[in-house]
Amino acid sequence: MTTMTMNSMTGYGRSSFAHEELDVSVEASSVNKRHLETIVSLPREWQSLERDLLLLTRKSVARGRVHVTIKAQKAKSGASDSSWDEDCLRADLDRLRVFAEKENIPFHPDAALVTQLAAAQRTELSLPDSSAVDDSLQAATKEAVDAMNATRQEEGSRLANDLSSRTEKLAHFVEELDKASGGI
Repeated sequence: MTTMTMNSMTGYGRSSFAHEELDVSVEASSVNKRHLETIVSLPREWQSLERDLLLLTRKSVARGRVHVTIKAQKAKSGASDSSWDEDCLRADLDRLRVFAEKENIPFHPDAALVTQLAAAQRTELSLPDSSAVDDSLQAATKEAVDAMNATRQEEGSRLANDLSSRTEKLAHFVEELDKASGGI
């Protein structure tokens, strides 16, 4: 029996890198589809890189629906997630106070307002210009797609072995039936 080489249509790969105070993750996944459909999901600030990442992915994959997802988040540091910059918080309160005075709105900050400002401060994430991460992002995307392709090959190898085993069993059954029927 000849050995079959085949790839599964499903696969998953992941890669990541650090840039300044960011952790950037790249995930590549694929599912069955007759033709190639590639989707790249990026943070809005890095949309200019989409075309290059699509082309890079398409060089490595011939079929399937491939989804590459790129996420950036603040790197975990020794500081607690509940920390905030007191100077920025004061500046935000001052800007609100000035605005309220200009608009003749009574301004009486309370704990709820301070909490909202602090929460907004923690969730703000400014991403660097796309050119600053382009090379690292391309390398991480290639690594994630290569890892996805490796899982597709592993699964394909298991499928090929299963099909080969089943084919051998069927050939054996046909042989047995032929013997039992006396060649009729």
